[in-house]
Amino acid sequence: MAYLSFAVVGLCVFVMYVFILAFGRPLVQLLRTRWAARKSAPTLGKPSDSGVTPTKESKPLSHWENRVLLKRALTEAYKHGLFWRGHKITDKNVKNWAERTRALIEAALGEDEAHRFLAINEDTFGESEDAVHDLWMDQRLDRLGQLIRLVDSLKPLKLQPDFDGRGWVSQKFLTS
Repeated sequence: MAYLSFAVVGLCVFVMYVFILAFGRPLVQLLRTRWAARKSAPTLGKPSDSGVTPTKESKPLSHWENRVLLKRALTEAYKHGLFWRGHKITDKNVKNWAERTRALIEAALGEDEAHRFLAINEDTFGESEDAVHDLWMDQRLDRLGQLIRLVDSLKPLKLQPDFDGRGWVSQKFLTS
């Protein structure tokens, strides 16, 4: 019985040795190229009025790559909006969040979508300040949710021709 267990262990060691010889070098090369690609990711330029512009070294992104990056940026804005929901509308950070999110939507989808994001669709006459604030934040978050679903769908979506999502995924929505 002891000889059988030694034979099984020996066979396992032999199979591992053959596997390493056959696939070890290509696997190491693959990992090295991925690591080098990660280290040499394109750098971003200085911020402009509508976000961050890529450097000249960066190649243009495809429509679908920009959609993926837009979804990531909108999702980040949504998460930060949930964080700021409990704060007053007069808070500087809430206003900065709304302005940055509006600028992202305008840069990606145009001015009309940006206006829809900021518009309040209900009459708030006679409501308390807290109720108006909650309504304002709820409508912003609802619109962001709709935009995220639209960008994530396969429906045709016309992005602005000069939109580059790389500058927006690193955008900070929390700080002023």
